[in-house]
Amino acid sequence: MLSGETASGKYPIESVQTMARIAQSTEQGLESSNQKPESISRFRSTRAVAHAGVELAKMSNACRILVATEHGNAPRLVSSYRPRLPVTAVTNSIETARKVQILSGIDSIVVKEYERGSKTMQEALKAQVDEGVVSPGQKIVAISGSPKAISGVTSTARLYKVSETGEIIGTE
Repeated sequence: MLSGETASGKYPIESVQTMARIAQSTEQGLESSNQKPESISRFRSTRAVAHAGVELAKMSNACRILVATEHGNAPRLVSSYRPRLPVTAVTNSIETARKVQILSGIDSIVVKEYERGSKTMQEALKAQVDEGVVSPGQKIVAISGSPKAISGVTSTARLYKVSETGEIIGTE
């Protein structure tokens, strides 16, 4: 009803304001009750790692979260927690990179996937440093699969720091 009123009714501005209040109230309710949409319940282990990664980012004052993904599920789950920092989806698929762009707070980067998940994520982080998206001294949380970062089952959250010289610390 409200969308019809917005399109052709007498009170379009009031309708949009009402829809905005409803959306804000709904999001605040999700945050305060720690409930998440039921549609994500089938990805239990990925959801657990996504939640752990978001919490790690908060606790460590990380500047960004990198999330490896083959189809876009892990970034969708991270986005559902509404982290208050940028999230970059790391994928080897241009289609997936495009698809995740519609998620709240998500951008993407296309990289080569290596046999070891940590190497893939370190290469993605290095690309972010080279592009100036991540600066020396900042901390980054990387959420990925194992043994492969992108095509492996999401199972790992790591904390990396970029040294003043641009090197990645915490790769062990």
